[in-house]
Amino acid sequence: LSLDHLDSQLVCYLWGRKASLRNEEFTLVGWAIVPLDDYKHQRKLSKWGVIDIHEKHRVAELHMSYSVCTTPSAVQRPRVAEVQQTRVTISWDP
Repeated sequence: LSLDHLDSQLVCYLWGRKASLRNEEFTLVGWAIVPLDDYKHQRKLSKWGVIDIHEKHRVAELHMSYSVCTTPSAVQRPRVAEVQQTRVTISWDP
């Protein structure tokens, strides 16, 4: 998924399926809001409460890991970190 900008939140909708011999029914159980700009939750299993759409109370927990990838910012304060005969290492601040 490629976007022009990074939204601050992701809304996850949880659907349930109820099936019998004669029919199958899908029901929206609830939703969870996941913060995309809080980097301490990224790349590890985290949990969020799933909130019922109508009653506004917690009905489930969503366990999920995710990562957000953005383009890097401009290089700031470049400096030579190491110089060898066949290699130069440059470091910079993010």
